[in-house]
Amino acid sequence: MAEQVIRVSGKSLDIAPRKLRIVIDGVRGMPLERALTTLQFMPKRGAKLAWKVIRAAKAAAEEARVAPESLAVQMIRVDGASATKNRIYGSRGRAALVKKQKSHLLVQIGPQRAVAALAARPLKRTAKTEQVASAEPLVAPDPEITETAKTETVEPEEIVATEKGGRDGSKN
Repeated sequence: MAEQVIRVSGKSLDIAPRKLRIVIDGVRGMPLERALTTLQFMPKRGAKLAWKVIRAAKAAAEEARVAPESLAVQMIRVDGASATKNRIYGSRGRAALVKKQKSHLLVQIGPQRAVAALAARPLKRTAKTEQVASAEPLVAPDPEITETAKTETVEPEEIVATEKGGRDGSKN
């Protein structure tokens, strides 16, 4: 039996793609029910929009007679949509253009085992990632310092007041 994949999209959502990406990065690869619960309690405006689209994908899965418990968010993507352009008029005949960005949200849900296989695949190696992986740590731990810090206890010094009033000998 072929694995069924369900795709749903939300078009021209009234939120900037940058703000919606913050929300969807938190649910990518999650099981369907957990993703819906996470979005329901997220304090961002984009969470409600993403929740509606994922809920529509769940409804489409139920209609296709696929158990929602066995599904996960395989792919979720935000693309920019056309922006609404308005003018704000100012004094002396000036006007400023205001662009209100919109987004398209694309969701693909499928079997959980397929999502686990995507997460387990190795990352793409580039020259930069190799350089970072082979780099030495910025500060190497000194074994003497760590050993003494674990075994020694330091007694607090007594605070001695001087005749002039302050601990450090100042008049003030």
